Amino acid sequence: MRMFKAQSGKQHIVARTIEVPRATRALLVTLPAGASTQRSKYLFAAYRRGVIQVNMTAPNSLSAQRLKAVLSVVARAR
Repeated sequence: MRMFKAQSGKQHIVARTIEVPRATRALLVTLPAGASTQRSKYLFAAYRRGVIQVNMTAPNSLSAQRLKAVLSVVARAR
């Protein structure tokens, strides 16, 4: 998480903190597109027991809500 936060604004990487229920910290990272029609994002959420990372690549657009939904399913399964 710290590495992406430090690289934010460099090489087209955008990292911003967001709110995730029950997480102590969360970071949403948007990566430069590998292809002009793809978007890649990482979502990191820190909990007392550890950090969960969700990576997604999708055509055209990728909402933070989709990553949060997957994260909530994974967090409940732990």
